[in-house]
Amino acid sequence: MKKTKAAALLLVLAMLLATLSGCILAETGFEFAPDGSVNVTDGFYYSAQYFEDIKQSPQQFFASLDEPVYDIATVVVDDVTYYGFDRLTSFASVDELKAYHDSSEEELPWDIEILTEDDRQVIRMVYTVESDEEALKQLNAEGEDIPDVEGLLLARLNLSFPGGVKSVTGAPAGTFRIEGRGVALTVSSKHAPWNVTVEGYLDGYEDFKEPVSALPFKDIHPLDYYYDAVVWAYTHEPQVTDGMRPAEFMPGLACTRGQVVTFLWRTAGCPEPQSTENPFTDVAESDWFYKPVLWAVEQGITDGMRPTEFMPKLTCTNAHILTFIWRAVGRPGDTGAEKTSQWYADSYKWADENGLFEGTYSGTFEIGGECPRANVVEYLYRYETALKQAD
Repeated sequence: MKKTKAAALLLVLAMLLATLSGCILAETGFEFAPDGSVNVTDGFYYSAQYFEDIKQSPQQFFASLDEPVYDIATVVVDDVTYYGFDRLTSFASVDELKAYHDSSEEELPWDIEILTEDDRQVIRMVYTVESDEEALKQLNAEGEDIPDVEGLLLARLNLSFPGGVKSVTGAPAGTFRIEGRGVALTVSSKHAPWNVTVEGYLDGYEDFKEPVSALPFKDIHPLDYYYDAVVWAYTHEPQVTDGMRPAEFMPGLACTRGQVVTFLWRTAGCPEPQSTENPFTDVAESDWFYKPVLWAVEQGITDGMRPTEFMPKLTCTNAHILTFIWRAVGRPGDTGAEKTSQWYADSYKWADENGLFEGTYSGTFEIGGECPRANVVEYLYRYETALKQAD
């Protein structure tokens, strides 16, 4: 992120203008690494309605900025599509992050305190965003009142602490979720102004010791958000999945249709298919995914991509995998969206409400993006954990 006053003023003006005629989605993420460094990711996304109002495409708008942006991402929130970008700034330590905040000319929406409590170092993040109705009215050239700013501004905050989250205060009920070592917060202008305080333990951060992994994979770290899920998949009876190589899990590798239905089948306990009828010319009895495919088709979890082709090597998107899981649990909240162009809408809504993908992405969650192995096992782990807690 460019630490200049001009960039900050441009961003603030763009945010206010966007709020007049559309929606802005602001995202901030803080990631604390074992070596003491901190990565701050912030992103700003404007609604499709905004671009219709200014009669520009997202590509034209972002390319026209003083600092042009060409790598544009999309995110869908509450059925609204936003276009925008993320910016990453790295700091060598929490102290450097705090020093930057204290000396910055930008009006940053977060504040930092370092505390000592019970011999544990604690960092307190105070996140404040205000919806300034008067400023919006002044920006309106025609001087018309804005009848309702409710719902025009949406902010999302993701924090991760090695020692875990201590508390969240000031956030409206139902707007935040604590999972594992992090917290995800989503608030809209309906609740503005906001003054949300998140406290997380760093556990004597200066003397932080590298945790020991219980896994044989050199590419899986105990502080990874998917660590517990990989442990679950590796130790599950029957085993959901192993590494792609003896010492490599390859968490970022995209999953294929054959792999995903096999993971689901193993999670279900490897049930025998009721029928041996196989309409697919690309699925042989000798294939490792033969029974999982027959079972998945029987259960209505998925069908072939064509009448006689399952296409087991085709990579899956988030939409595909969340839909497979949603169908496996009985299609809760089914509105018939499967028969429309937004065939994943019901599964996405269900997964979002149940926290299946919260915190599994940096910046934006792309429903159409390829889903890596780490996220597939994370979705399945959260689903099975929720089922056990409900029993």
